[in-house]
Amino acid sequence: MELGWLSPNGEFIKADYMSHMIIADKICEQYYPNVDSVWSDEYLMKQGWVHITMTTFIDHAYHILWNYDVYLTQAQKNYLKPIVELNWAWISDSCKPDLIEELDIDWLDYLK
Repeated sequence: MELGWLSPNGEFIKADYMSHMIIADKICEQYYPNVDSVWSDEYLMKQGWVHITMTTFIDHAYHILWNYDVYLTQAQKNYLKPIVELNWAWISDSCKPDLIEELDIDWLDYLK
């Protein structure tokens, strides 16, 4: 699974663990040039972007994060569902309930 930012229209922009803030700044400059935001990552998620990242100090798992007040678009679901199903074992347990609900994943398949 690649790390990065997933736009509401399903465009994926790669950003490794160490550069996600720099890439978030660049995305904001390109798509939201009139916004003055100190925390570009938070701003992107408020605009419906999804952040795919991996922690290296807590659980060494993938985390798929978005603003839960904003539903995933169909384009984001189409992008995420196959990679989430393929990488299910490596996704953080804290993210799984939201992914099951948003992506309509049959969680019983993962109990086997």
